[in-house]
Amino acid sequence: MEDEEDTNLKTVERRRGEFVTYGSEIQILHVDSESYLCAKKTCADLEKTCNKVELLNKPSQAIYFKILPRYKYRQEGDKIKYGDQIIFLNVKINLYLHVGDH
Repeated sequence: MEDEEDTNLKTVERRRGEFVTYGSEIQILHVDSESYLCAKKTCADLEKTCNKVELLNKPSQAIYFKILPRYKYRQEGDKIKYGDQIIFLNVKINLYLHVGDH
């Protein structure tokens, strides 16, 4: 697990300052807890038709999300602009992230 943490830190440092583009794989970090958003294959607690997401203290393969454009006028490789609507696709389990009413 330490190898994965080291690789993660090196990648973050190497990519610091780059523009985020459509098609990029990102990690979503909850700043206050310093935990990563992680997708699970299990059902969510409140919406049984959805998968669960939770915060993890250490990096894993399930924390990578690909940023996709909501509309077709943006293409992979384009810079993401302020106000663009985006979609998060979890790379490991190939499911989209959305927010429910709960």
